[in-house]
Amino acid sequence: MATKLFFNDLGSLKNSPKAILPALLLISLLFFGCAQNREKEELAQKIYVQAVDEYGDQKFDSCLDFAEKSISLKRDFYQARLLQAKVFYFQDRNSLAQKTIKKLVKQYPEYTEARIWKIRILLQAQEYDEAKKLLDTELSFNNTDWRVYYLYALLAQKQNNFNLRLSMQKHAERFLQDGNKVYIDLAAVWLQLGLRDRAIDYLEKAKNLSSDEESIDRAIAHLKNGDDIL
Repeated sequence: MATKLFFNDLGSLKNSPKAILPALLLISLLFFGCAQNREKEELAQKIYVQAVDEYGDQKFDSCLDFAEKSISLKRDFYQARLLQAKVFYFQDRNSLAQKTIKKLVKQYPEYTEARIWKIRILLQAQEYDEAKKLLDTELSFNNTDWRVYYLYALLAQKQNNFNLRLSMQKHAERFLQDGNKVYIDLAAVWLQLGLRDRAIDYLEKAKNLSSDEESIDRAIAHLKNGDDIL
C-alpha cells in the first residue's frame, strides 16, 4: 500500500513520523543495497584477477575455484564464465567446455572473444562442419581479426588442405601486425588495476609484434621507473 503524505494548509509536508519515517527507511534501504552491490562487484573483480593469475600459471583447478567465486558474487560476470570454458578446454573436458561456451555465446552474442573460443572448442572436439559454418559467418562481418584466419588455417590443417591453410595464414599475418595495439590496451588496463608487472609483460608482447620497438621500450622504461601513465 502506498504511503500517504499529509500536508498542512500552506502545502508543506507535515512534520509527522508516520509520513516521513517510511520514506527515510526506503531511501536508507536503497542506499544500503546499492553500496552492498558495489562492494560485491569490487570483490568479484579482485577474485577474477586472482583467477587470471592462476590461469596464466596453468593452475587450472584453483583458477576454476576463483572463477566460480567471482561468478557467485556477480551473476553476469561473463569474463569469468569465458575463463571457465577456457580452463575446461585445456583440461580436455570438451563437453563442459561446449556447454559453458554455448550458453555464454547465446546470452552474449556480441562477445567476440566468446565466439572465437566457441570455434576453437569445436575444432578440438573435431566438429569440423560446425566450426567451418561459424568461421564463414564470423568472416562475413569480422574479417579483420587475425584469430579467425588462424582458426580457419587450423581447420584447413586438420583437413589436409595445404593451399587453404597457407592462404589463411597469410591473411592472419597481415592483420596480426595490428595486434600490438591490443596488448598495449591490455597493458593500460592492468596498470589501472595496479598490476604493474603484468602491464610490463603485455608491453613486451606488444613489442614482439610492433614495427616501432623503440617507442614501446620507452613505455616499458617509463613503468619500470614507477610512473603510472602510458
